[in-house]
Amino acid sequence: MNLDYILENIIDNIGHYFGHTLQELNTVNLGIQFSEFQFVLLKIISFLLLIICVLNLVFWRRYGEVITEKFIKQSTLKEIEELKLSVAKLKLPKEHSPRI
Repeated sequence: MNLDYILENIIDNIGHYFGHTLQELNTVNLGIQFSEFQFVLLKIISFLLLIICVLNLVFWRRYGEVITEKFIKQSTLKEIEELKLSVAKLKLPKEHSPRI
């Protein structure tokens, strides 16, 4: 099968879902006229964006908890006090001091 044929069918289905046909999407009067090449690029980029969004959702559902545990941890009271002491040693002006 041809990639252009596949992309055209996908965009046709998406267009029908939102109440537009592929031809109506190409001739929407926004003051922009797409050449055939630009329209093919638009279809390819839209398809890639859709695939990337779907993959992000799939992988976030699978690995989101691991990522959250690794990079977002709750600070202990001891860590906060150590941070306050280290900032106090720097003697920064008030506007440059972090809000802890």
